[in-house]
Amino acid sequence: MSHAGVLAANRDVYARLAPAWEVHFVVPTEWRDGLRNMPYAFEDVEDQTVLGAPVWGRGRPQRYIYLMGIKKFLRTWTPDVVVIEEEPFSLAARQWARSLVRLNVPFVVQSAENLDKNLPLLVRRWRMSVLTAAAGVLARSPKSAERAREWGAVGRVEVVPHGVLELGPDVLSSETRKSLVGFVGRLTEEKGVRDFLRLVESSPNVGARVAGDGPLRSLLEISPARDRIEILGALPTRDMPDFYRSVAVVVMPSRTTSTWSEQFGRVLVEASAQGTPVVAYDSGEIPWVTGQLGLTAVTEGDETELSRRVHEMLADPSLAHQIGRAAQDRLGRWCTNAVLTPFINSMLRDLS
Repeated sequence: MSHAGVLAANRDVYARLAPAWEVHFVVPTEWRDGLRNMPYAFEDVEDQTVLGAPVWGRGRPQRYIYLMGIKKFLRTWTPDVVVIEEEPFSLAARQWARSLVRLNVPFVVQSAENLDKNLPLLVRRWRMSVLTAAAGVLARSPKSAERAREWGAVGRVEVVPHGVLELGPDVLSSETRKSLVGFVGRLTEEKGVRDFLRLVESSPNVGARVAGDGPLRSLLEISPARDRIEILGALPTRDMPDFYRSVAVVVMPSRTTSTWSEQFGRVLVEASAQGTPVVAYDSGEIPWVTGQLGLTAVTEGDETELSRRVHEMLADPSLAHQIGRAAQDRLGRWCTNAVLTPFINSMLRDLS
């Protein structure tokens, strides 16, 4: 069960469990997020059994619930184990966990949260009830694993990073990369849009491509550098590899706030899958991910060093090519779905 599973790419790591498992997916019939202005329906594909269920609160990952008879569905399906790919403090996780406990069905819950937020007492209590009942936890980083244990997890806790579908074809040669910087994600304060914009504005010979949308889009549209910034909006998953391969370097200046820090940084692995280097701030779990990929994060807020690293790669395409290729090689051994699925399979076998 997963709201992220409305996108077929996000189901791939579990779909690969077949034919060893009979896999059923439950996802919202419709969802919305900060990257798209309009709601969108779940993606259905051949060879996957996907139930699109109506939900209340679409677009609110921690505050949506399923408008369906969960216990009736579970009695009909009789699963051996269920993966709840939601945070343990979310309403949906609480909703499903209660039914699973009553039917004595083991379940695994996801945990990506790395901050100890001051949640209401009731939310903290149901988070603990979900974690203590869970047979296992898929933690998306070492810090989230640590938090899950602090919050009550007593079952098996494993660090399982977000994976990528597959590596791109042979890394493009340095000569074929355009002298462009890329930005991917929600156009919000915490994603460092202002830092990215200042970098572009102070570099008159640098062009930029932006894949994403959000409330700060207008800053890009009225910027003195707007003629050098191509705003593509939210791109379909299938178009993202070409986007990453169209730029020389991706900039990821995420900013930590009192309620959020980067929980993983999917852009890091998605860009690396295509051999594109990333220059990122060390917000949240980014240093852990960059360490796995052989990249070095910049101190958060150090715009001078951020700019220096970006210009270094633009000035020396062979260096960018070398860094991107090395990160791609490391990624292939660490967190492609082909690498992660056997581990998840083993974990579910042990817990079911």
